[in-house]
Amino acid sequence: MAKAVKAKTIMTPQTFLQGGVEVGKQTNPPTFVLCGCCEHYHAANWFGDCRDDDHRFTTDQLEQKYGREGEGWIEMNPAE
Repeated sequence: MAKAVKAKTIMTPQTFLQGGVEVGKQTNPPTFVLCGCCEHYHAANWFGDCRDDDHRFTTDQLEQKYGREGEGWIEMNPAE
């Protein structure tokens, strides 16, 4: 009997921007969550005080660093 082979997910490389200049490619864009308290984005794996300016971002800040949402970074819905 043949052994089942698990399919691999292939991620398309995304352009990583630093100050609007392409500096490399990434295969797993960073994920951010829109905070209902401060109306800013936080990294999905970050848990802390949302008043901490070093860990909250506007859409413009994320697009400047990573490119457009859905291409250079992902907005995650916490209900998913």
